[in-house]
Amino acid sequence: MATPTNHWKVGLFDVMGFVMALCALVYLGVEGLRKNHVRYHTYIDEPVQGLDVGSPIQFRGVKVGQVAEIGIAPDRRRVHVVCALFTRNLSALGLAVGDGDEMRMAVPPEMRIQLVVQGITGLKALQIDFFDPAATPAPALPFPVPPTYIPSAPSLLTKLGHSVNDAVDRVPEIADALLRVASRADRLIETLERAELAQDADGTLARADQAFASLQKAIDHAAFPALSAQAQRALADFETTVQRANAVLARLDGKDGILASVHRTSNALGDAVSTSPPLAEEMVATLREVQEAAASFRRFTDALERNPEMLLKGRGERQ
Repeated sequence: MATPTNHWKVGLFDVMGFVMALCALVYLGVEGLRKNHVRYHTYIDEPVQGLDVGSPIQFRGVKVGQVAEIGIAPDRRRVHVVCALFTRNLSALGLAVGDGDEMRMAVPPEMRIQLVVQGITGLKALQIDFFDPAATPAPALPFPVPPTYIPSAPSLLTKLGHSVNDAVDRVPEIADALLRVASRADRLIETLERAELAQDADGTLARADQAFASLQKAIDHAAFPALSAQAQRALADFETTVQRANAVLARLDGKDGILASVHRTSNALGDAVSTSPPLAEEMVATLREVQEAAASFRRFTDALERNPEMLLKGRGERQ
């Protein structure tokens, strides 16, 4: 037979374990605060959810203290945080001045304390670092501050949120500016288009005027009436020459022409010289010359028929 479970014993054991763990955490926290430390004050102008008493304070990633107190500043707006900075850590990092109970932390004008996030847990810590005083000036507080005071700087999340809010607030202004720029661009494009069209029209008209002026000059210099008169005279002379050539050809050709007469005369002379050998030789030579002259004249008349204008231009050079 199984022994029944004592549930109250199990519950008592769990409660005692929880109490012991809580006592260990408190003891460790108290021991940490008992270390030699100096107290410094800062005022943070943003929510500090996730920052608790005992949260670490670091100088560029090196722990130099922890949060001792968290409260509300006199202006009821900012959060007052008391920092317990360990003198031994400050001395090791070269941030301490003085000795013993007079030891303090050196706070140069560019030193700021900033709220940071630890990992992805959402827990917060304080980070001491140096910032550009021009870009991150010390906040102007409406109440007096203690001598051991470290100015605060906005966290990265706060800066990002302010930047986003500023950008969102400026969206209507930016949209209006873009609309004004677009409207001006449209007007400018229309003006340029009108100017280009007018300029093109003016250029086209100017070029047309120049072309007509050049044409008029060419017409004026051409002297068409004089050319027409010269052409008419040349044609008349050419017609007269052609008529004369036709008359010469008519006299040469035909039964009663010069060539036929020459042919009959040569036949008669042939009969006459057949009886006298010396006369025959002279007559043969004479007839050769006459035949050559007739052949030359015949070639001349053929060339004149093929190219009547040679009487005006003259005979071309032989190639």
